[in-house]
Amino acid sequence: GRTNGITDLEGLRRFLNDPPGLIDCLIENNFTFVSFETAEDSVRFRDSLPSGIRAEFVTKRSDRGSSTSSSSVSTTTDELPPGLTVIPDFITEDEEKRLLAVVDEGDWDETIRRRVQHFGHAFNYAFLRAENADLRGEASMPAYTDELVRRIRANSVDEARDFEPDQLTINEYTPGVGIAFHVDTHSAFEGPI
Repeated sequence: GRTNGITDLEGLRRFLNDPPGLIDCLIENNFTFVSFETAEDSVRFRDSLPSGIRAEFVTKRSDRGSSTSSSSVSTTTDELPPGLTVIPDFITEDEEKRLLAVVDEGDWDETIRRRVQHFGHAFNYAFLRAENADLRGEASMPAYTDELVRRIRANSVDEARDFEPDQLTINEYTPGVGIAFHVDTHSAFEGPI
């Protein structure tokens, strides 16, 4: 990514010794998405990488020219991102107050620019992956999530119906802290998020 001084496709080609079939890239600070002409080209490239560099495959995206533009999901209530389910009034105001109170009593990790609590697997922000155990050694989800999980399952129409969550991250964003631009690392997890 940009941390290696790479800013464009040509720079990436030079850095990677011009791998056959490389046709496009999206360069971020700590990672880069690359596209190849064929699956075989991508497999050859992955197999040539030195150990320590992680490469994961994703489903072939549609060609840029054939995509259709959709409305901004932040400015309309009529359109949702693919895979997102919204359940209006899922919790009551009283439930919200009780949840906030019990969460606020928990142990907060303040090693990053916001307060965070991890349950099940802790997310390692330095390596962008889920760790095997919680930072405090707790391996289970908090009891106050049991009823919420039951209701999520009851309202689900897809694979979330049988979903058993094993990780929970609670972030507290105070006024002025905000959320920095980022791409969530969904590849650290599986199934519904």
